[in-house]
Amino acid sequence: MQQPQYKYSTYFNSPKIIFPDIAKESRFTLDTKGNYIDMTCFTIPGEDLYLLGVLNSKYVENIMYGISSQIRGGYIRFKRQYVEQIPIPQASDADRQIISSLVEQCLAAKGQGVESLEAQINERVAWLYGLNEPQGE
Repeated sequence: MQQPQYKYSTYFNSPKIIFPDIAKESRFTLDTKGNYIDMTCFTIPGEDLYLLGVLNSKYVENIMYGISSQIRGGYIRFKRQYVEQIPIPQASDADRQIISSLVEQCLAAKGQGVESLEAQINERVAWLYGLNEPQGE
């Protein structure tokens, strides 16, 4: 018997940002291996490292605590209806490249010892939202 072709297989086999429905903090990750996700996660098509950096920043996490519903234990909902409300700051090509490079380094390190990189991302994202000046500028 021939298996019916899943009409969304091209979408799921393509690079995408994945995030859970419920978490205590931003947990956006990049899937480039074509993983299929469960019903408790959402996706954003593409592999935009700048967007991934912004979404995982402390500033966006604070935005989510303001716009999302909260549930017991300090968890927040990352449902699409809330994530779509996050204002993504416009950035120059140079700023996008700097944040993308920092995110790429975090991904390469598989999350180990990335505190300094994450702090730099948070600083740059805050600057893009008009909250501070990046160090070393």
